[in-house]
Amino acid sequence: MAMQENGPVTCSADLDEIEVTLTRKGLATPQVCILRELDGEERDKYMNSQRNKIEREGKSLKDFTDVQSSLIAQCLYDKSTGERIPLAEVRKLPSKTQMTLHKLCIELSGLGDSSEEQAKNA
Repeated sequence: MAMQENGPVTCSADLDEIEVTLTRKGLATPQVCILRELDGEERDKYMNSQRNKIEREGKSLKDFTDVQSSLIAQCLYDKSTGERIPLAEVRKLPSKTQMTLHKLCIELSGLGDSSEEQAKNA
């Protein structure tokens, strides 16, 4: 982030959250969840866990296992219990649902390319 010339910068110390409802056929009551922004320590854990999956020269992924589901599992909480949704349960979610949740996790935690570009241009 560039330094502000006109005074101090104010940043929130609160983690952003988004409410998400997961529906399932055959269940009368949908599961209400919270996607919560990663804190700095959790972000670093996630990024370190992905480090060995990237080929250095080509900078492409060589192993896609749990790339999306592990991030979702770090961000997704059951609203009624406050507990994280286990990785094993996240893995069983449909692919389209995982894609949507992963995109939201990336945006919430500032992990995407657009957030890097915004920081450069700030």
